[in-house]
Amino acid sequence: MELGIFPWQVLSPLRLLGPLSDRELRIASRRLRSYALRSGYILLLCILMLSAWYRIVGLPDSTLAAFGVSRASVVSQHVASQVLMFQFAAAQFIAAVMLSSSFGDELRRGTFSVLMTTPITSTHIVLGKLMGGLVQAVLLLAISLPVLAVLRIFGGVTWDSVLAGFCITLTAAGFMGVLSLLLSTYYRHPFAAVSAGALVYLILFAGLPFAVACWIVIGGVNQPAALLHLLLLVAWLTCFVIGAGLYFSSRFTRTTSAVVASFALVVGLWIVGPTLAGLIGVTGGKTNVLALYRWIHPMTQVQLILAGATGTPNAGMPWRSLTYGTRVLSPSGGQAMSVVSVTGALAGIATAYILAGLLFLRGAQRCLRRRIFG
Repeated sequence: MELGIFPWQVLSPLRLLGPLSDRELRIASRRLRSYALRSGYILLLCILMLSAWYRIVGLPDSTLAAFGVSRASVVSQHVASQVLMFQFAAAQFIAAVMLSSSFGDELRRGTFSVLMTTPITSTHIVLGKLMGGLVQAVLLLAISLPVLAVLRIFGGVTWDSVLAGFCITLTAAGFMGVLSLLLSTYYRHPFAAVSAGALVYLILFAGLPFAVACWIVIGGVNQPAALLHLLLLVAWLTCFVIGAGLYFSSRFTRTTSAVVASFALVVGLWIVGPTLAGLIGVTGGKTNVLALYRWIHPMTQVQLILAGATGTPNAGMPWRSLTYGTRVLSPSGGQAMSVVSVTGALAGIATAYILAGLLFLRGAQRCLRRRIFG
């Protein structure tokens, strides 16, 4: 043991993880985007909590008793579930963004070769990069803990569920961080690493479960209608997301800023937008606002397609005889729509999104020309 080093200093976490982890933590605490990220997280968390609260308290069959003790536990459970789901998705995204440029930035700056000449081991390099990126996700999870602790006072939320949600979210963020760190060794650009990580997630947690559910549980799919509607959904979603990603990547010099801007567009359009539409519908009594806004949401379209074109009874019906329930668009339900009406509505929405994606591509082309030719 070296002179002047005490036993507790030898067992220090920073010493065990190596000096690179200390450097990454110091740099992460000085970046302006870290504070902007936390502020945005708190803002989205407040909007989500208000939306979840109004969704229970503002129902038509609710009265002033919703503010009483009998309804407090119901509101607490609903708000806590929304907070847990939000932090589950946000922590993974933050881990992906922070770690997608770990080795790419070192390679582009030419500092990785210098780093390899130091006595730092490969294990310390990997652990240092991993801890430097995951610390932001852990801090965001720590921000949500006081909110869940306050909700526990109203009943319906136990410490077991809070700790279980925290551990599951931390594990998922760690998996996404390790995956992004691995992909950053193959892709130098963070946007490519994040896109590859999203593709892996879609295959593991969306494609495979959907295929198994269709094969075992659903019992069949009405091929003509379902395939046409899913083709429209995939077409406009791909065109819009790729167009927006290319525009922001040409608009910002830092790829991480482009990824954050793309994510902010998706969150604002498909999370904050429906939340504000729901608040307007509840407070102003205009439920048609939320119903119209849900049409442009991809998850609503997926639910509508699965409800009308899948299942054992629907799989054997002629595609022209299919009817689609509108309960997914409005909680009060409504008249069923024919397959022609649904196809026309989905085609119109797909056309609007594809035009928006093409406008993003046009904007990206102009930004590239301006950057090259001045």
